[in-house]
Amino acid sequence: MNEIPVYAASYVLDSYGYGAVMGVPAHDEWDKEFADMNNLPSIKVIEEDIVINSLDYSNMKIKDFVSKLYEKGYSKWKIEYWM
Repeated sequence: MNEIPVYAASYVLDSYGYGAVMGVPAHDEWDKEFADMNNLPSIKVIEEDIVINSLDYSNMKIKDFVSKLYEKGYSKWKIEYWM
């Protein structure tokens, strides 16, 4: 398993909202620009409707992958309001 660097940056629009930035440079234009400026790798993890480059989850359909994350408790819906 590879280590993932964590960066804190204020490159999101002020009016966009609050929260964490996903950081998927292979799939998001702003994340790609940030990665390129900082010489970070850009690894594609979805091709069409299939998960790729994701260890045991590679070759799964996205909907099956998301279901597996919920089953294992890695993902859940949560809404928080900050004032």
